[in-house]
Amino acid sequence: QPTWLVVAELPEGAPPQGKAGQLVINMLRAMRLTDAPVYWVPLARLAPGQDTAQGEGQEPASHSIDALVQDTGAAMALVLGLPAARHLLGGEQPFSHLRQKMHKIGANQLPAVVTYDPSHLLRVPKAKGEAWADLCLALAHAGR
Repeated sequence: QPTWLVVAELPEGAPPQGKAGQLVINMLRAMRLTDAPVYWVPLARLAPGQDTAQGEGQEPASHSIDALVQDTGAAMALVLGLPAARHLLGGEQPFSHLRQKMHKIGANQLPAVVTYDPSHLLRVPKAKGEAWADLCLALAHAGR
């Protein structure tokens, strides 16, 4: 199975905690990714998508998406939530315009799908169907 990157506002290198963590684990289980290599990418330690230069006084990010792809051999990224999407993709598009599309991130043009952050799904359960559509889109493209 291909290697996946899961990019979100996370504690260092770990899935979300509590009910949100259980939900994202269940999402990956529903995608049958329990045996696939999955790397949790904390947003705070990831260099911005197109502009890896750091502002004055900022601590440099420890990872770029390109370095992560090279190190992990990732074939697909799942981007959870608007902050992660804006960080990687830039721009000011509304979240609804970022979902249900294949994106390419980094110089390696890693395929990526944007979906809801699990904490949002806990607050708005009716969005789970939309999240499942996003996950199906990612699965369809991961096999290519």
